[in-house]
Amino acid sequence: MKRKSTTYSWSWARLIGLALLFNICTLKAQTVQIPDSVFRNMLQTKYPSMIDQNGRLIIAEAAKLGGVLNGSNLPISSIEGIQYFTGIKTISFVRTNLNTIPDLSSLTNLESINLMYNSIQVLPSISKLKRLKILNIHSNFLTTLPDLSQNDSLLEINANSNLLDSLPNLGNLIQLQKLYVHNNRLTKIVGVEKLVSLVEFWCYGNRLGNFASLDKLKNIKSFDASKNLLTSAPHFGIKSNIRIIDIDLNDISTIPDYSKYDSLSKIRLEYNRLTFKELTKIRSMKGFETIVQFSPQKDLFVGKTIRLKEGDSFNFATGIDSDISGVSYKWFKNGTLVNTVSNDSWNIPTIQLSDSGTYTCQLSHPLFANFKLQTDAYVVSTSPCINMNNISFVVSGANCQNSGKLEALLPNSGNLSFVLKSLGSGKVFTSTNGKFESLSEPLYSLTIKTSNGCEKAYSKHIQIPVQKCLDYLLTPNNDGNTDSFHFEANGKVEIYDKFGNLVKRMNIPAEWDCTNEKGKVPNGYYIANINDGETQIGLSIIY
Repeated sequence: MKRKSTTYSWSWARLIGLALLFNICTLKAQTVQIPDSVFRNMLQTKYPSMIDQNGRLIIAEAAKLGGVLNGSNLPISSIEGIQYFTGIKTISFVRTNLNTIPDLSSLTNLESINLMYNSIQVLPSISKLKRLKILNIHSNFLTTLPDLSQNDSLLEINANSNLLDSLPNLGNLIQLQKLYVHNNRLTKIVGVEKLVSLVEFWCYGNRLGNFASLDKLKNIKSFDASKNLLTSAPHFGIKSNIRIIDIDLNDISTIPDYSKYDSLSKIRLEYNRLTFKELTKIRSMKGFETIVQFSPQKDLFVGKTIRLKEGDSFNFATGIDSDISGVSYKWFKNGTLVNTVSNDSWNIPTIQLSDSGTYTCQLSHPLFANFKLQTDAYVVSTSPCINMNNISFVVSGANCQNSGKLEALLPNSGNLSFVLKSLGSGKVFTSTNGKFESLSEPLYSLTIKTSNGCEKAYSKHIQIPVQKCLDYLLTPNNDGNTDSFHFEANGKVEIYDKFGNLVKRMNIPAEWDCTNEKGKVPNGYYIANINDGETQIGLSIIY
């Protein structure tokens, strides 16, 4: 019985051993094709034991490799097969021809990925790479990054010089020390305010607006948000050990009191929209002259297009630093200095047509030698107070029956006063509505004034048609001398009194004996209108 049992045990053990040997041989024999010939040749050169006689990758041998897998500076277009190198800690494929990356989820030992200077458009999920510390993918064509919330071992992300318009929420990466996302298209960076271990944060060359409070970034040493759309400078807490702040080339108009940050060695504030009042906040900083770079600033937005009328009053004011002393304001018109004032107010009491132009203001302050602030432009457009080109006239002439009339028409004129002066007698007529009567002379000049005193003279003389009358004296007293008047013309005549009342109507030639149907007409002046105005004759009747 014992002998049989021993034989049985030995046979079973032998079978198990054979099975294990078979599995090892099978595993060792498993191979996979490496599609990219450059990648395959690199592996064969560096690790000849990994490639079998058929040029295939031996999976078991690939899994043994630890450390670094480096294919940089080779024209590799695909790293398909890298997923079998499960023991490596670093992959580095810099300046190759890569535009896609295979699934890396099996490389759970990875601590560093370096894929910079390629043409990669999409990065696969790396959420299973729990040991990953460095992700370097700068200078590619990435528009987004995969979710990084599970990669809480990350110490450095370098994703600059891509096409990123968004980032995943970074709030979980509390061990992250370096974040480089400059030269992209980002408008915001979600979660950055929670990165308490962050030492370097470079995000320049994006489209970022203002940051939420960065007070929790207690370890930050270098911050660069130049060339963005910031309007206010970020705050790094009441006490910060930050050394470098680069926020030039933004639209920043307000800054915190950075003078409390004793560790600062450089602040770049150029090409923003800071005023003397804001810069005064940090003027007391030790080493201000060497630490702070603030000149030049962009033009300050205060200008506008101003439409005025000749004779108006206008006050130029920038609204800049008017509440601090020592500021000097120099005003330029079309680039030429026209006035210097010591407060933010320059009044032109009576605007002239010649005042049209482009005005800018240059501000200086004694605390900031050789540094000037400049405004953008006020464009002043001055129109004539009265546009004489739009004036028109309605004229009625003077004759034996009626005096002349004039109406000056000026659309959209407002409150005006009109002065009409005879060029002969010098007689003056005034009007508030442009209407004039009792005009008996042929030529007049016209002047128009506005309520603010602006005055314009009409460039031409105004003519009133004056028809002269032939005047005759009649004495119908039956003495045989000028008792009647003979009309020689052919046609008809109408005789009116001085009030315009018809006295007599006759067919002519004929003689009028100074009567009508009621008898002798009274003494006075009468107008004989021959053939509807062809001729007018004045007749004075005295008995």
